Amino acid sequence: LRFGQGLLYAGRVLDAGGSAPVAGATVRFRRRAGIAIAGDSVDATTDAAGRFTLYPRTEARGEVTGDLVLVVPGGARPLGTIRLTTHPDDAPRALGDFRA
Repeated sequence: LRFGQGLLYAGRVLDAGGSAPVAGATVRFRRRAGIAIAGDSVDATTDAAGRFTLYPRTEARGEVTGDLVLVVPGGARPLGTIRLTTHPDDAPRALGDFRA
C-alpha cells in the first residue's frame, strides 16, 4: 500500500576519473526548496557498482530541489544540485552518474 506521490530516483557514484564505482558510500539529498519531504534530508548507501536509490517521502505533488552530497569523514563532498519531480507510480527515474 502506497501513500502520496512517487519520488523514487536512482543514480551512480564513480571515482573522480569516472572509471571505478564508489562502493559503500553514503549519498545524502538535502532539501533546499520546493515541496516538503519527510525530514530535511534522505540518505542512501552505494552498492558494489556505486548505485544508490533515493526515496524521499512526500504527500504533495510537484518538485523538490536539493543538494546531493557524498558524505566523507569530516564533512561532505558536493556532487551537484538536483531537482526531483513527483510521479504517479513507483518506477525509479534515473539521475545518471556523479563523479566523486
